[in-house]
Amino acid sequence: MLSSTQKILDSFQNGRKTNLRDDLFSAIESLILSGQLIEGQRINELEITKQLGISRTPLRQAVQKLVQEDLIKVVPNVGNVVQTNSRQDFMEIGLIRKNLWPEVFLQASQKMTIEDFEDLDQLFQLIDTVYKEDDISAAGDLLNQLYSDVLAFAQLSRISSVLNQTNSASSKMVDNTFKDEDNARKVLKRFKTISNKMRKQEEDLKQLVSQQTQDEYSWYIESLSEKDTRWNKRY
Repeated sequence: MLSSTQKILDSFQNGRKTNLRDDLFSAIESLILSGQLIEGQRINELEITKQLGISRTPLRQAVQKLVQEDLIKVVPNVGNVVQTNSRQDFMEIGLIRKNLWPEVFLQASQKMTIEDFEDLDQLFQLIDTVYKEDDISAAGDLLNQLYSDVLAFAQLSRISSVLNQTNSASSKMVDNTFKDEDNARKVLKRFKTISNKMRKQEEDLKQLVSQQTQDEYSWYIESLSEKDTRWNKRY
């Protein structure tokens, strides 16, 4: 079995671009999110920098960013170790989104112009198109773009900051949601309905958005419970 250091070295070399800190961050993040690095595994900074022949500064910067993303934690007398989200973490994230997104969509609907709604409609059409072409990754990215656009329209900086902190887990959730064809159809259909209600500022808009965010996380938790044996063993 490859050590955590060797996995990081391999991932780094395969995905290397130009910026050392960003490349190291992406390499370690990818290994954690894919489950190749599991909870409790130590990130040995000295070993990694020695093998790569680089200074510890860019690795420390990458690790600090991973700590901020809650993917690594610093354990006294041990060092940096992998930290993965628990069921409770995901449930709390889901609760935050369920309570905040409805207000964001409502505020956005009150501030959007006719042109803004037309742009939103085009984005929905593009999501639908790439999904039908089986470009699952692109569909997920576009759905994330939809959320970002609505946040921008709402102009709620503090709420935006809180919701942006859930983006890493949300991105994983979107990928899993779109891999299930039935769920993908539900997501696309409901968001088209949400778009229409935003345009008309109908009273049940917030209720529909709340149901959407709740379903997304329910699908994600269900997917983890069924497919991830590590999740089952831990929870």
